[in-house]
Amino acid sequence: MINKPKILFVVDKWCAGNIHWGLSAWEGNLWQSLQAVNLAEVEVFHFDEYYRINGIKGDEAILKKVSEFQPQLICLVIYNLPDTVNTPSLKTLETIKKCFSIPIFAIWGDFEYEEQVKISDVFQPFIDFNMFTATSVVFRRWQNMKKDTKKFSYSWVPKDPRYFYNPNRPRDLNISYPGSTKPERLRKIRYLERHGLKVYRTGGEHEEHLTTREFGEIFQRSKIILSFSQAGYLPVTNARTFEATNCGAMLLEEASPETAKLFIPYVDYVPYFSKKDLLKKARYYLQNETERLKIANSGYLKTQQYYSAYRFWKIVLAKADEVISVRSDDKIFDRTHPYQLDQADDQLILADWGRKTIELPWPRLRKLSFFQAITLKITDWFCSYKLPYFFYLWHKRISDWHWLLFNFSYDCFKVARFIFPKRIGDRLKVSLKPYLKLMMKEL
Repeated sequence: MINKPKILFVVDKWCAGNIHWGLSAWEGNLWQSLQAVNLAEVEVFHFDEYYRINGIKGDEAILKKVSEFQPQLICLVIYNLPDTVNTPSLKTLETIKKCFSIPIFAIWGDFEYEEQVKISDVFQPFIDFNMFTATSVVFRRWQNMKKDTKKFSYSWVPKDPRYFYNPNRPRDLNISYPGSTKPERLRKIRYLERHGLKVYRTGGEHEEHLTTREFGEIFQRSKIILSFSQAGYLPVTNARTFEATNCGAMLLEEASPETAKLFIPYVDYVPYFSKKDLLKKARYYLQNETERLKIANSGYLKTQQYYSAYRFWKIVLAKADEVISVRSDDKIFDRTHPYQLDQADDQLILADWGRKTIELPWPRLRKLSFFQAITLKITDWFCSYKLPYFFYLWHKRISDWHWLLFNFSYDCFKVARFIFPKRIGDRLKVSLKPYLKLMMKEL
């Protein structure tokens, strides 16, 4: 591939394609992070914006854009099936493949939700390779289910280094949580506040919208970044992990096997296992600045070396090169080294594409107690196999009263609509819609 390849991003401009929720931080950071590291010439096409301005889908416009820009790679970030107004049709992708012969690459950020997995399956015939973030266990679960994984590789979240960096200046915020205030998160934050620790909260999706610069400044001003590691009842490592470490703040995160696969507990970040443990550790590291700074610096250095936007896009471009040339090095594929992103070189990552994903070896947990370490290992195992995951998921759900209340309410609503006349059922639907919407938000 030429030194400065052209890459066309097809992404949402607004969060979830909704202009009222502000600019999309996720999609924007992807193409902006590539632009910042100057490895490619970047153009962006927003299907949601095109539809809002022109009132028609942007399929013809994207084909025109491809013809004029002539990219060497197209990057898709998709959250909807192809019949929606902010998603290219399968026919359009087929035309790009047949007429332009351009590799198509997709990035997925929410495979912890089965809906996104199903959307991904629909698009796979037209996608040459995929990278996904947040949770690595879905890869092993797919392999155990005999699903084809050859196009998929797990990765970290690249962040724009123009906004997410360590300014090496005094930090005036003790503990910050930039993110959505979901009920289970809010309960922990309020627990800290009831015990005298103020938490600075701002910037959640669908809530208070901040610019990328404003968002990055919160991390740069914070001594400790509070983070959570559950989504869809599955352990995840979200973008906040990399935002905090890129900015040199100490990451205090809910214990998760996913983050422990990337960072070493008590070396690069601090995990907590309960509300009381969170309070104890927040107080301790605010009072012990030397230890806090040591952990924060270790997390920062690891992120700069292994989880930078520059390395992410170098690997993507190398993979695109491999797709174009249809070549592989057999000697690379013979390697059997343990797969850890902070130990593997780029060539090993490329060789393991679609074959292996990252693991959680015991040595990474050496600073945890035996009970804490075994808890993370067991959680990782349960989430890696279909049947154990089924029981894990239902255990989580039945212990969540929000989920139980929503499902009970929805079942009652469906029964009522079936029993009562249509006119009453329609009125019931209108009256209960705000309640059901609120319950969904609570989940």
